[in-house]
Amino acid sequence: MRIQPFTILIFFTFVIDKNTSKERHHRKLPDFQRTHWYSLTSPTDTIPSPGEYVDYHLAPDPAPAPSFSSTHAPPTLHTDSVGNVTSQLGQSVYLKCTVIGFRQGVNTVSWTKTTSRRDNPIALTFNDKVFVSDSRISVYIDVDTWVLVLLKVSAEDEATYECHVNSDPPKKLAIHLIVQVPIMTVMDGFGRHLSDQYYKAGSSLEVVCELDSVPFFWNSTDISQLLIWKQEQKVVKPRPKDGISILTEYSGSSVFSRLAITQASSIHSGNYSCSVPDFISTPVRIHIVEDENQAFVASGNTNISWKVESGLVNVAKLLIYFLSCSNATFMGRFL
Repeated sequence: MRIQPFTILIFFTFVIDKNTSKERHHRKLPDFQRTHWYSLTSPTDTIPSPGEYVDYHLAPDPAPAPSFSSTHAPPTLHTDSVGNVTSQLGQSVYLKCTVIGFRQGVNTVSWTKTTSRRDNPIALTFNDKVFVSDSRISVYIDVDTWVLVLLKVSAEDEATYECHVNSDPPKKLAIHLIVQVPIMTVMDGFGRHLSDQYYKAGSSLEVVCELDSVPFFWNSTDISQLLIWKQEQKVVKPRPKDGISILTEYSGSSVFSRLAITQASSIHSGNYSCSVPDFISTPVRIHIVEDENQAFVASGNTNISWKVESGLVNVAKLLIYFLSCSNATFMGRFL
């Protein structure tokens, strides 16, 4: 059979191209980084060993994790309330902590409370979460400022509040809250402080409640409703027909409320209180007794009604009179 020159040319071309292709596939591959990104790109003529998962990625050695401490300055803390913050009883307070340089996902901000009665701080908030069950306490974030909210502060809220940031080193900012509480005093009609008061049945009595100051935000437009008297948790209202009267008035910056009862009886005995509802309250116990000597003994010779006192004074005067008369008679006989 005669072979045509054209056929011989095609055959040699095929052999040369096949050898060249095989040589290209068996050339040593670079030591590329193995990674999961190119799981379907391994060469078709490379067979991995059993159980080995081989991928190839055109990347050098893994890049190191970024170091924030070496490239970023730690956050700084600022507040518009430096040192002490003073609040009136019942007022709402907003403590601000501005964190300059805060990085989301890296830094956290928390508030704590430390009182003079407790060494360990109380955790109040963490970022925007509140840890305590007190509904008066909340926190919100205004751009880069964490605001701790205390509604209707009481005397127990007086403490040192600290804003913490978990930087390296950790940083904190302290604000001391001072709560000004008006002084409420309960007295008898002579101005003596009372906790227990004894009266003889049938006598008249007067108990006075003094509040030394009135915060500006309290509702004091109707002064007759500012101070409230209660007996056994029930509001005492003026009843002139029953001999009960209440007079409330200003005297300088103080407010006085006078509870007067005529012809006191056993129904007027009990636990009383003078209060500004929701803010402050002071208790007093009133005893109505039948025997003035019982009142004298029970009271420890203090805080008894003026009628009992006057009766005792008269008894003392009589004793002194009889003693003086006896001494005079004795001296006359001696002389």
